This record gives sequence, C-alpha cells and structure tokens, in this order.
Amino acid sequence: MYPSDQTVFVYQMGSEYAPDDPFGLEVLSLTTVGRLLYTHQHRGQVWQQQINVEPHVQDVLKLALAEVNTAYLTQHKQPPGASLVQIRYGDQHTSVDYHQGKTLPGYAQIIQLMDAYVQVFRHLEK
Repeated sequence: MYPSDQTVFVYQMGSEYAPDDPFGLEVLSLTTVGRLLYTHQHRGQVWQQQINVEPHVQDVLKLALAEVNTAYLTQHKQPPGASLVQIRYGDQHTSVDYHQGKTLPGYAQIIQLMDAYVQVFRHLEK
C-alpha cells in the first residue's frame, strides 16, 4: 500500500490454522484510491497481491451495506461451526455466517462481489 492510501473496506474469511479450512485466512482490503489488496495466510505462509478496481466498486459496497438488516442477525444465532465472514466499512463492523449471508439482502451482494475477487486472486496465486 502507498502512503496516500487509506483502507475503507475489509472483508475477511477463514482461519489460518483451522484443520478443516483448505484455504486459510483470506483478507481483502479496499483503499480510497481503488486498490484492492489480497492477503492470504495459510499455516505460516503469507502471500499478498494487489490490483486496481473500478471506481464504482466502493459505491456498490456502500449500497449493499445500506441494505444490511442488522436486526435480523441479532434475532438469529449463528449456527455451530459457522464459516464467518467479517466485514468492516469505515467504523461499521459486522460478521455473518457465509452461507446464511448469501441469502440476506446486502450481505449477498457483498459476498458475491468479494468472492469474485477472491477467485481472481486465487488464480493469480497459482
């Protein structure tokens, strides 16, 4: 990251050392200037890559976060063994089960968009 960049959005999933997690910890960090940094940590190995994304990505994320219904999440407990996705945008921070989130307004759009970028980075890593 460059000194003028500020991280505005973070999407995190997985666990670096979980024995049942084939991918480990994956983090996407979006900066104010449209750089998307991917950090992949798996059993002590760290790999990073970055790309520039279209300017509208930040707007799409803002709109999706506006649709997030946090009341729904407080009423429904996360299932045992949940695959948590953690999302931070500015001072907002939330987490949701990956599979449950794919069915919820706002979260579904975020997960779909971030999954597409994760796949790009996984391909670059090979």
